[in-house]
Amino acid sequence: MRGVSCCWVLTCAAATAAAAAPEESATPPASEADRRAASEAATQAGVHAYRAKRWAQAVAAHGRAIALWPENARSLNDLAWILLTAPDEGLRDPRRALELARRAVAIEPRAHAYLDTLATAWDRIGRSRKAARLEFEATRLDPQDVYGEHLVRFAQRARSGAAGNGRAVAEATGLEAWGWRVRACAATPPRAARPLWERALSLVAHVEGGDLRALAVRGEALAALGRWAEAEVALGEAVAHGADRLVPALWVHRAQALEALGHRTEAAAALEEALARRPSAHDLWHRLAETWRALERPERVADAVSRGVAAVSSASPLWATRVRARLHRVAARAFADALARARTGLPPEAPDPPAAAAARRGWRDALVRSVAARSENDAADRRIAELDARLRNGAPQPSRADLRARLGREVLGVEEAPRFRAEPLPGGVRARRVALGDVDDDGDLDIVTDGSRLLRNDGGGRFRLDEDSGLRPGSQGGVLGDVDRDGDLDLFAFGGGRAGDRLYLNQGGGRFRDVAGAGGARDALPSQAAALGDLNGDGALDLYVANYERPGPPLGRGTRDRLYFGDGRGGFRDASTRLGSAAALCARGASMADVDGDGDLDLFVPTYRLQRDLLWINEGSGKLREEGRERGVAGRATRGAYGHGIGAAWGDLDRDGDLDLVVARLAHPRFIEFSDTTAVYLQQADGRFRRASGRAGIAFEETHANPTLFDADDDGDLDLFLTSTYPGRPSSLWRNLLCETGTLRFEDVTWVASARLYDGWGAAAGDLDGDGDLDLAVSAGGRLRLLMNRGAEGTNPRSLRVRLRGTRGDAWGVGATAILRSPGAPPLLEAVRLGEGTGCQSEPVLHFGLGQRRGPFSLEVRWP
Repeated sequence: MRGVSCCWVLTCAAATAAAAAPEESATPPASEADRRAASEAATQAGVHAYRAKRWAQAVAAHGRAIALWPENARSLNDLAWILLTAPDEGLRDPRRALELARRAVAIEPRAHAYLDTLATAWDRIGRSRKAARLEFEATRLDPQDVYGEHLVRFAQRARSGAAGNGRAVAEATGLEAWGWRVRACAATPPRAARPLWERALSLVAHVEGGDLRALAVRGEALAALGRWAEAEVALGEAVAHGADRLVPALWVHRAQALEALGHRTEAAAALEEALARRPSAHDLWHRLAETWRALERPERVADAVSRGVAAVSSASPLWATRVRARLHRVAARAFADALARARTGLPPEAPDPPAAAAARRGWRDALVRSVAARSENDAADRRIAELDARLRNGAPQPSRADLRARLGREVLGVEEAPRFRAEPLPGGVRARRVALGDVDDDGDLDIVTDGSRLLRNDGGGRFRLDEDSGLRPGSQGGVLGDVDRDGDLDLFAFGGGRAGDRLYLNQGGGRFRDVAGAGGARDALPSQAAALGDLNGDGALDLYVANYERPGPPLGRGTRDRLYFGDGRGGFRDASTRLGSAAALCARGASMADVDGDGDLDLFVPTYRLQRDLLWINEGSGKLREEGRERGVAGRATRGAYGHGIGAAWGDLDRDGDLDLVVARLAHPRFIEFSDTTAVYLQQADGRFRRASGRAGIAFEETHANPTLFDADDDGDLDLFLTSTYPGRPSSLWRNLLCETGTLRFEDVTWVASARLYDGWGAAAGDLDGDGDLDLAVSAGGRLRLLMNRGAEGTNPRSLRVRLRGTRGDAWGVGATAILRSPGAPPLLEAVRLGEGTGCQSEPVLHFGLGQRRGPFSLEVRWP
């Protein structure tokens, strides 16, 4: 089925979601959101039935989905495909399939799978020429080149049916040639493509200007067959007629032909043309840099690398970090070549004549830029000291942090970046998730890892593992909050399975007592996150538990989340009915905040397995309504698939007085076509969210996990630390340039700030050493790592920290929003939250970086 069978991950997610879908209700859902949810559940049931070859059940399920939501393009397309291809001829109905497929394409006109279904429908009723035209569009839109065989078949039928009509025959011939081209592009191994290219070329060998498809195919075929001189002429003719509008890659083929003919300068110009059309093509930037290196033009290499790194940082490349490192290595080799040439020009005598001084400066520049070119690699750390000592001719060696800052300024153009120092922990502490809070009420910040271990702060950021805290192993994570309203922080530890969820009440001094049955908030479901906040406005903390998938194959068998209302005495009652008919999904995070500014707490839940994310809007007294799609934060849907959401964080990124949202998503490059990526959502005046273009500068990374928003440099805007899971995958620190430039844009300062960690999961921010700025506690490689903030070089950071004390309800002011105002500067908005990311928690204290702001200051606190 188109939209289902092209990839096993999508099929698996769809099928398992269907298995968890609720039974059909006797009465249709009342609200539009509920109807859509029920329609999607019916769609997944149809997918599941199709995979099991239960054709009649699949037809019924998709029909039910369309009846509930007529704009369900996925079911319209899938039902059409079944009616065209079902082995049971009694189910086939090409005319009805045509009507359904036309509706699907009208809703999503650029969905190549839907165009293929529509083309097949036209072909089945004898309109092969129209089918071929549509299939041509499908092949242009599909990056995987899977429709060539269909196009060849439709075009051949159209050609045989157009005898005597020269124009129609010519069009069908060009379409057939394009079909052979698509098949050749998709052929593996490469030698299998040669006869396909020869067949395509035989159809267009004598074509003249006018048929852009044929011109493009001829040039590509000649290049693929290695007939370089003919290819260069044919490709020149093709681009002269504008065929590059149809196939931008013609410039790449022309560059290849020119290089093969020894015309490297012209090849570089052709690559520039190709990159003007595809600026995110990292392989082309690499080829351009290598071409200029072969021409011994290191300054042009540097220019190509600089532009290439900028392009791949903003255009979601695949394997972005490795791509940048690959580009930098080209620059390093080019400057090593330049260095070798510079050294030959050093006079053997006369210690410092002008010529020698100039050559030495060139040598130094080459070395420094070579180091910068390797800055993405760990090898840079070992090389910096050696190279700098050589450059200084024995002068005292600067510290590694100072050298990073100098290289950041002089080579990478990074000014006043924050700097961090890794703080060792005795013995190494296991950690996947992190929660920060002053559990013993001694004025400094303690750490709880995985809801199972307490690290006490003995002052100044020195931590020791407390073996007698009362916490037990087996949990996955935890959130801290004053559940029993006695003024200290209690702990809800989530886990599921045999360990179950646990509630620990603080008996004073950070000694915890395990409450039987988690105070009524325990279940055996696999929990991945939790959040605390007063949802129903009664002054007691309520609890949302985000539950994940059931263990074992198949993947994606989701479970229902749980909502509990607290009684203020350490007990909870199940209030999950307030979530309505929410589907069983694979939740991985939970974060409460007053999103719409109406004085009560709302809730965002990122979900995994290509499922849509949820935004629960509080309509008062804890009655929640799911509005993720309506407000624009459910994720980008492609053929019914969304993304692998893991963690999320709220914060006022653009300093316009409302809360914005960052959602971290895992997105495997091989499935990027339908798997949504990490997103920055900016809230608009109407309460809806706009997706920031290019993630506001945040580069693509396959395995983003946990976002932490905090003001790392105390300049008055929120910066972002993003962990990336899997061994070898780097976490990253993104500096917000809003205060410096007036525009929300993130700059990667990870290397300069010494904040690079690998295989991260959870993270949290707080003032761990009591010096007034925000530090980081991060899970990396399954161990806890502390990054202590040393401040930005050459700055005198100032901040205001506010610890709220509630007189009604909990003692920490959870859910309160505070606005700091000062003359001539935009207001700063912060909120107290218990639970964010993927089951983590930052310090429950308001932190305002003051930057260049001057008083007098006024602080407005809006209590929930």
